[in-house]
Amino acid sequence: MRALLLASVVLVAACGDDPPKKYDTYQLCFDDKKKQDIETPEAIVRCCLDHEIMGMEPPVCGNNDPECINFLTANLKQTDADISTQQASCTMYIAEKNMQ
Repeated sequence: MRALLLASVVLVAACGDDPPKKYDTYQLCFDDKKKQDIETPEAIVRCCLDHEIMGMEPPVCGNNDPECINFLTANLKQTDADISTQQASCTMYIAEKNMQ
């Protein structure tokens, strides 16, 4: 009985560390985050920092604000985030990226 209980505790603990999800496109990641009711700037940052996208290991949105904005312009529907939202999100992304 103890062995069964110990085995179930070990299994539950192991399941808590699922690897980050991988996405074929940045848009798919963003759409998934929005379905989770995550605010747009945070969704952008999380996709940039936490997930493998298009086979690229994170971080995926570049090394500075212009690279980030260019990446978002090319990979995110413009109706999902206007330029001011992109700029604010990229500033958050670069700040958090530099803290890692």
